[in-house]
Amino acid sequence: RAVEQDARLYQFLRGQFARRPTVELIQADVLQLDLPRALAGVTRVVSNLPYASGSRMLVALATAVAPPPVMAVTVQREVAERLVADAGTPARGLLSVLVQQAYRVRIVKVVAPTCCYPRPEVKSAIVRLERLPGPCAPAARRWWGSSTACRASTGRASAARASAGRASPWRSPARRRRRASSPLERA
Repeated sequence: RAVEQDARLYQFLRGQFARRPTVELIQADVLQLDLPRALAGVTRVVSNLPYASGSRMLVALATAVAPPPVMAVTVQREVAERLVADAGTPARGLLSVLVQQAYRVRIVKVVAPTCCYPRPEVKSAIVRLERLPGPCAPAARRWWGSSTACRASTGRASAARASAGRASPWRSPARRRRRASSPLERA
């Protein structure tokens, strides 16, 4: 299965793989697909992810009900460095945590801008992701995503209060009135 959003590239791929019945081409945005259905039977994902939405695509794939066992993706070098970042390092963030809870991640190769067309202004990197053993149950996956997002968006003190069962200040009526423009309140 191959997914391509760009109409011209999709047509080119259709011509290239017209005589290969084992290749199924889908013209779509990966983020708009029904991922459980699209990933059914998929054992490998190989992709040159777009810089603008590559991180979101990786999180969607890594937290899917049946994430692919192996992925090899080309991403912006900065994204690759965040994917492999260790705890306590400046590059560590929500992306690192969400992906590393399901995958062993390593940078295979840094790609110079001269290797790409059109030439980007930054370096890229090829990253290999190998799924860690053991299933991640849907309930655990939902909890992990929501609690991690809470920690990343509200700060450690608020997350600690929420984890301890005390109400978060982001949810209190007084806080809502004071910070009505907060992105959390709009969500």
